[in-house]
Amino acid sequence: MSRCHDRGGLAESLRGVDVVVDVTDAPSRGRTASLEFFGTATGSLLEAAASAGAAHHVVLSATYGESVHVAPVLMRPVSTDDVAAAPAHVAVGGPLFGVLEVAGPEEYHLDELTAKLLAARGGPA
Repeated sequence: MSRCHDRGGLAESLRGVDVVVDVTDAPSRGRTASLEFFGTATGSLLEAAASAGAAHHVVLSATYGESVHVAPVLMRPVSTDDVAAAPAHVAVGGPLFGVLEVAGPEEYHLDELTAKLLAARGGPA
């Protein structure tokens, strides 16, 4: 059982903290398993953080797709270093009470970027 599911152990681990940074990842990419995992883990973290008196809770959320069709939507790819730094910057700042979107400086169409990636890897474009 992970510490996120062990409410007693988690509350003990968070005693005295001011900030909780949640970068958990589900052990499964299946929809039902992921929803169950994050529902339990996030609920446990929020409850333990509140009970520990933490005034700030930062969550990094990433989505994964399993679809074959790639929509021609605009996106702004971001480096993993920037993604990793964002929760740290938020954690040491004041609560946002909202959403911070992290994105790179250049815009691309997702379908075109995917086609380039697949072609570079020798797959179908």
